[in-house]
Amino acid sequence: MAFYPDQKPHLSPSAFANWNEARSQFVRSYFIGLKTPETAAMKAGKKIHALIEGGMLTVKHWYEHREGELKFPIPGREDVLALGFPDNYERHWSGAKEGEGEPYDTAYFVDYKSGKENTWDAAKLAGDLKMKMTAWLVWFKTGKPSKVIGYIEYIPTQWNALTREIEPTDGESVVSAECVYTGEEMEAFTAVVIKTVEEVNAAHIVWLSSTDEFVNQDDVAEYAQLAQEVAECETKMETLKERIGDQMNMGGKETLPTPFGSFYFTARKKYIYPEALEKQISDTSAAKKKFETENAPSEITKSLSFRAGKSVKHG
Repeated sequence: MAFYPDQKPHLSPSAFANWNEARSQFVRSYFIGLKTPETAAMKAGKKIHALIEGGMLTVKHWYEHREGELKFPIPGREDVLALGFPDNYERHWSGAKEGEGEPYDTAYFVDYKSGKENTWDAAKLAGDLKMKMTAWLVWFKTGKPSKVIGYIEYIPTQWNALTREIEPTDGESVVSAECVYTGEEMEAFTAVVIKTVEEVNAAHIVWLSSTDEFVNQDDVAEYAQLAQEVAECETKMETLKERIGDQMNMGGKETLPTPFGSFYFTARKKYIYPEALEKQISDTSAAKKKFETENAPSEITKSLSFRAGKSVKHG
């Protein structure tokens, strides 16, 4: 039995990226059906999207089509649907005729990101498969324009100790990166989408014929329970760490020794390197170090770490 479309009728950017970059995660999520529990960050992301959609949070990119579903049969593989939910998108077309200037035919879309730190940049975006398939969805749905431009817009957030929720800060959103996709690139990408569908279907047939006869189901159940507990603990630990960090900041503490171990801030410095140095930076560690010694960083971000003591006991 084929996975697409017999088991699942559509291919999404998330599924596409998982299959090509984290195949074991794809098998876990889609073949087995084990979904990752919703984290505090995921809940905060939904809340921020709702604030933007409701006009209560100002952003720099705001297009005609917002939070809409894009769904259509994959060209050349019409039995399977492509499905995605870009945050915002639209197409601009000048309609200029000969002698009236350069025709302008471009689709735009934006993906809003949130979090304590802005980790997105142009280099990371260029190889992001989820972003690329979203661009392909927008390109196809808007009538195959000659170009698609995608933006990552970062919404800074913070932990509110009173409400115990992640919420936007007073800072403005930041356009972290943009990526340009040509119409030719998007046309060629269709074959990659079809290839992914065929690979998934072939793997699913093999997976169905595998056996769990020798796997102890009690072990499986215990492991699943522990994994769930670990996920819940990690989410709670992250919340507590943010609260402790806020409390240390309020008290002007950079380190905090406790009977259980030590909390301490680490700083990450970001530099804007000259173009000549940027091109050869991997081979010029000495030049890079010299530049960083002689120049102030463009950005410094702090994160809280914890080093446990030899013996940690708590109630």
